[in-house]
Amino acid sequence: PDRIYRDFDNHIYHVNGSKGKGPEKIREKYLEIVRLIQDKKPWRLIAFQLGVLSHYIADLNQPLHTATSKSENLFHSKYEKDAEVIEPKKPQSLKYISYPMSYIIEKAKISSKYYIDIERAYLRGNGFSDVSKITQKQINEATFDVASYFYSALERGTRGTSFRDLLNDFIDYIKAMFFR
Repeated sequence: PDRIYRDFDNHIYHVNGSKGKGPEKIREKYLEIVRLIQDKKPWRLIAFQLGVLSHYIADLNQPLHTATSKSENLFHSKYEKDAEVIEPKKPQSLKYISYPMSYIIEKAKISSKYYIDIERAYLRGNGFSDVSKITQKQINEATFDVASYFYSALERGTRGTSFRDLLNDFIDYIKAMFFR
C-alpha cells in the first residue's frame, strides 16, 4: 500500500487524538475481501487485497503508528529498521473477529501503551535492546491478528453473510464511531 496507494492516514490511528483512519480502512478492506470471496472473484485479486489488509493490521500493532511526539522523527525509522531482526512466532490458535473495526481499535490502544517506552529507549536509553521484548510481543500480536482476520474473512466469505453478521457489522460501526 505504501507505494501504490500512498495512503499514510490509513496506516495510523492515534488513540489519544483524531489522526488516522486505520480502523475504518481495516473494516472497509475486510468487508471488501468478504464480498470478493462471496462473489468468487479470482484468488489473485483476493490475495492482493489480503496483503493490503495485513499491512494495515500490522501497522496498528506497531506502537509508533498509534501515537506521536515532537521528536518521533529522530527514532521512528531507526526503530522499524531495528525491528526487522524479530521473527514472529506462529499463533497457536486463531480468533473469529466479529467486530473488525472495534477489535483493531482495542489492539491499537494496547499497542500505544508502549510508545513512550520506545521513545525513551531511543532518546535516553540503549535503543532497541531496551524494547526488543516489547517488539517481539507486538510482532506476535500482529501475526495473530493478521491470521485471525484472514481466517474470519475466509470463514464469512465461504459460508455467506448471515443476519447475525449484518447485526454485528452495525454494532461494530456504532461502537467504533461513538465509543472510541
